[in-house]
Amino acid sequence: MLGLDYIHNFANVVHRDIKPGNLLISHDNKLKLADFGISAMQKTEQEEDKDIWISDSAGTQAFLAPETWGKAKFKGKGADIWAGGVTLYYLIFGKLPFREKNFFDLR
Repeated sequence: MLGLDYIHNFANVVHRDIKPGNLLISHDNKLKLADFGISAMQKTEQEEDKDIWISDSAGTQAFLAPETWGKAKFKGKGADIWAGGVTLYYLIFGKLPFREKNFFDLR
């Protein structure tokens, strides 16, 4: 979560694909965020608009926030935090919190 806080508030980046496979542990046991291939960067410097509005769904389906499934724009930071929560659940319990046989049923 500290890594998300840093990329969101200091680097103005939304990762968009937080999941266990994109978390790495370095040789000195520090957790690293990896794979910024679909990330988005905030372009505005206005203080009241520090979140990135996104209109397309990208990332791993099982970790996507519900608001990403619609056609409306959504805030990227909240979607990253949702994915962080799903990831934490998976790391603690060894299973996803929401499981279905296919992604249509998951949605």
